[in-house]
Amino acid sequence: MKQATSSSYVPLSDILQRVASRCENGYTIGALTHDVGEMALGLCMLIFALPNIVPFPMPGVSTLTAIPMLYFSVQLMMMRKVVWLPKAIARRELKGERFKRMIEYVIPWVARFERVCRPRLD
Repeated sequence: MKQATSSSYVPLSDILQRVASRCENGYTIGALTHDVGEMALGLCMLIFALPNIVPFPMPGVSTLTAIPMLYFSVQLMMMRKVVWLPKAIARRELKGERFKRMIEYVIPWVARFERVCRPRLD
C-alpha cells in the first residue's frame, strides 16, 4: 500500500531497496543522503532520536545524540530541502555486505512505518 501525495514522491522503503541492490562495494554517507533526497533530514533526526526512546537508561547517550539532533534541527529551521553534512562525514564509507544486511533488516520496518505516515506538505 503506497501512498503518494505528489508525482515525485517515492517511498523510502523503495529507495532503500535500490540502495541495498547497489551497495556490495560499500556506500558513502554522502551518497546515501543524496539518494534519499529530501527525506534525509528527517531520517537523520530519527536515527539520532531512536536511542533516546530505549526504556532503560543509558548514561551519556542523550548528550551524544543531542548534538547531531541540534545540527539537523537548525537545518530544518532554515527550511533546507537537502541535508548538508561536513565533507569528513559525507566521505565516510559504510562497508558493503554489512551495510546491505542492515538495510535489508530495516526495509520491512520502514515499510510498516510508511503505512501510517505521510510525506510533509510543501
